[in-house]
Order: sequence, then structure tokens, then C-alpha cells
Amino acid sequence: MKHPGHTSFLILAASVTLLVGALYLYMHYQVNISVSKATAAREVAQKEGAYKEKEKDVLKMYQATVAERAQLAGYFIPADKTVDFIEAVESIGPISGGSLLLSSIEADPLDVTKPGTQGKVHAHVEAHGSWVSIMKMLMFAERLPYKVTINNIHIAYEGTGDTKNASREWRLSFNIEANIIVTLVKKPS
Repeated sequence: MKHPGHTSFLILAASVTLLVGALYLYMHYQVNISVSKATAAREVAQKEGAYKEKEKDVLKMYQATVAERAQLAGYFIPADKTVDFIEAVESIGPISGGSLLLSSIEADPLDVTKPGTQGKVHAHVEAHGSWVSIMKMLMFAERLPYKVTINNIHIAYEGTGDTKNASREWRLSFNIEANIIVTLVKKPS
């Protein structure tokens, strides 16, 4: 015996089962997408945290090296400021009370090179004056506000005449060398 109400309940039960199954699959799909997005967001947040820590480390190192970086300016002369260096060397003569002549000035050609390129500027110094003045010249040359190398130092006494009217003239010669560097050129705004 067939009951006409059973078929409609069977169709209704099958429809509800299919609807619940479809809703389950849809919800499973949506949960998987949400989990993937949450995992990706967590990874981004972790990477951002790691970047923040690295940034803090870099800032700490930056703050810790302020003094050393300030000293770097003394190690290199900007390539466009070699004239300032030459003038500083020439000023040693009048300051020390002697006479100084700068010759054989030569700088490595760095005009068209990239920033950070290094070279050297060389000069030969001839000076004369009293013992005190040539010693001051040598001391001032060593204490220039640049990192310089002084070599081939020659000191000679060139006294003339008798001991009462003797001219007490000393001669000093040395080579001086400093590092130059091509700096970043800031474009006018």
C-alpha cells in the first residue's frame, strides 16, 4: 500500500538533505577561505613585526654610530672641495711665522665618476724659516682637519755668515697626501 503523503515527505526529506549538504559545502568553502585569509594576515603581521624589530636594530646602530659617522667627514675630502684642502695647507706658512711653497699638486681625476669613488690628492711642500716656525708648520700639517699622510720629511739647516750675524734659516720639505671622495650631488629643487 502506498500512501500519498509518504512520497511528499520523502521528496521533502531528500530536498532538505540536499539543501543542508549544499549549505555545508558552501560553509566549508567559506571557512577555508577565511582560514586562508587569516593565516595570510597573521604571516603579514609577523613579517611586519620582524621588520619593526629590524628597523629598531638599525635605528639603534644608527644612534650608536653618530660619533663615528661624524668622523668620516675628516677622513675624506669631497672631490669638489680639494681647493679648500690646498688653501688649508697654504695657510700653515703664515700661521707658523715661516714661508711655505706648495708644488706638484696633483689630484686623481674623479669628475665623471660615480658617488663613493675614492682617490687621492698629493702635494709637495717646501718651507723655510726658524726652527720653531718649521716645527710649527710640520705640527700644523699633521693636525689639519683631514686625515693626511705626511712622508719624505727632510729638514736641513742653511745658516750663513759668522756666528754673530748668522742667519738661522732652516728648510723643511715633505709630501702630503689626503683621501678624496665623490659625494652625492643634491639636485636643486
